[in-house]
Amino acid sequence: MVDGIIAVPTEHDRDALQTAVSRGVPLVLVDRLLDGLASDAVVLDNELAARQAVEHLAAAGHIRIAALVGDQKSWTMRKRRSGFLAAMSHAGLAAHPNEVIAGPLTVAAGRAEVNRLLVAPSRPSAVVCFNYELTVGALIAINEHGIAVPEELSVVGFDSVELAQVTRPRLSMITQPTAQIAAQAAALIYARLSVDPSPRMHTVVTLASEFVSGGSVGPPGE
Repeated sequence: MVDGIIAVPTEHDRDALQTAVSRGVPLVLVDRLLDGLASDAVVLDNELAARQAVEHLAAAGHIRIAALVGDQKSWTMRKRRSGFLAAMSHAGLAAHPNEVIAGPLTVAAGRAEVNRLLVAPSRPSAVVCFNYELTVGALIAINEHGIAVPEELSVVGFDSVELAQVTRPRLSMITQPTAQIAAQAAALIYARLSVDPSPRMHTVVTLASEFVSGGSVGPPGE
């Protein structure tokens, strides 16, 4: 009963979207791909996002960097995790398995995971949070422990533009080009709904993230 669908999908949406595609309904996926589902899509270069964070922290002198990589059932979060591990390897740094932390994409999970890092006998000098909710949770835990940022711990957040405006120091973060993502998705669905009915190969548009430097990254503390 619709001419086309633009979806930000989860794994639970796969069957319904596959049914729509099999009926000839044009589909554009946003933010993530679903294995086995062929469609147009607009996604972030998640490997680049991870690399930008690691390179910035490595340039500040950090060797031991933790990462909150979220739910690994998500295509997006799997890409960010693999990008983080590849960037650490490329920088000649070791990623500690217990400091590359998967889990739910929630504020509570981010808080709990960073709490665990902060009470460990030895802890990383920096943490990257690869999702907005994880970033919020991490900052709550850091504030609860009275940790000075960046003197005691450097922090990189994700998609936290508004949050960065109220944190002191201002949060360093990775941002997505939201307006470009929306425009590309609209252009793709419009092309599928055009008067030309001839079949075309599916298009996956990959857009670059941007690293926005703030005051939450500094040299490793003692």
